[in-house]
Amino acid sequence: MLIKLNEFNVKNLVLENSFKLRKSEAYKNIILSHDMSIEDITECRNLLVEKKKEITAKDDVNNWVVRVRGQPGEFHVVSYRRQNL
Repeated sequence: MLIKLNEFNVKNLVLENSFKLRKSEAYKNIILSHDMSIEDITECRNLLVEKKKEITAKDDVNNWVVRVRGQPGEFHVVSYRRQNL
């Protein structure tokens, strides 16, 4: 299902709070995400691959969490060391 919202801020607010759906038994199988074009998906994958190669040269990539952040066209990669709990 595709939902179009008039304001960018409303969309971000909905997506930021979407984790609350997983706590509800009725909506635990619902997934919300940005609608991205094939080019945007490819760009995200390429950024992840590049960052993982960079990390692999220095350390074990399994010790790191790598995420793509930002809006389509303005993506950036965030990586941080995985905490052992």
